[in-house]
Amino acid sequence: MVGLLAIINEELGENNIPYEFSEWKSTVRYPYFVGSYDENNSYFEDNRIEGTFTIDGWSRRSSIELIEKAEQIKEIFSDFQRIRNGNIYYIRFNSSMLVPTGVEDLNKITITFEVTEWKGEINGT
Repeated sequence: MVGLLAIINEELGENNIPYEFSEWKSTVRYPYFVGSYDENNSYFEDNRIEGTFTIDGWSRRSSIELIEKAEQIKEIFSDFQRIRNGNIYYIRFNSSMLVPTGVEDLNKITITFEVTEWKGEINGT
């Protein structure tokens, strides 16, 4: 799924969404988004790997700001397909939800996607 993670990083960067995978390591400027990946433990005959990709967004301004960014991210990946290095990547929006943080001025949104990678044939075999 490294290819998938690279594609997500590229797409969010091209669309000016402040994003990092796993944890935010840059100077904090709100809003920002952090991704995580959970691979399902299933093996398919067609070399398909499925999982869930989650993007958590944080803001100190307003929840509306996060909802607007979530809509932008949803549009980017609404029916997203890429072929790279013989593999096919498919990303489909699943849900978004505002999440209480317990901190008065800190807002959070969680956006989930279903992701699939089909591994291509190696050397035509």
